[in-house]
Amino acid sequence: MDGHINQSTTHMGGEVNIAPVPEPDRVCMACGIRGHTVRDCVWTSDRGDMPSCPFCETCDHRPEACHSKDLFDADDIWDLFVLKRAGKSQVRTMDSDLIWPNLVRARLERNPDEPPLALNPHSRPFSLDQSRSNPLRFKTHEYGNDPRGLEADPRTADRAELLRDSGLVDDYVMTIVRVEMWEGGRLMPGNITHSYDVVLEL
Repeated sequence: MDGHINQSTTHMGGEVNIAPVPEPDRVCMACGIRGHTVRDCVWTSDRGDMPSCPFCETCDHRPEACHSKDLFDADDIWDLFVLKRAGKSQVRTMDSDLIWPNLVRARLERNPDEPPLALNPHSRPFSLDQSRSNPLRFKTHEYGNDPRGLEADPRTADRAELLRDSGLVDDYVMTIVRVEMWEGGRLMPGNITHSYDVVLEL
């Protein structure tokens, strides 16, 4: 792995294409548009993330609940959660080992000399701003030209800065916890911190 987006890798479960290639016979399970899959999709949910499982390319469950995840090694996970989401919203997950800034930290522990990426995934606020400023972008994006047309998030553009930004993970997780507790009717004063601790143990 050389840190570039335009690459592909083979893993136990098949092949992960890093450079998005138009797939005319595929329909994205996230945005419903034909020609790509959730792994490459530029659509953003109203929570500022991609609510999908990149392992099996569905929106039926989160990646931490996927029965196929054990077929993917550390390099595959890096490809799917970091390289494939470069310049796009992050994959929704409550597994701290799959949240992309934590993947960056873990990868640098294994290979301190790895060069930084040209593009990183977006923070939740930036993804929301992008979606609100151009809500139809996911319908007009040319996947064969990726990464052209993808913008860098100033908060995540510099690797050294994002590694110092502890709030990048904490703010994201807490926001998703609040939303899911609210939707489940469990958002009560004083129970946010406890739920956050439980979620990080998944």
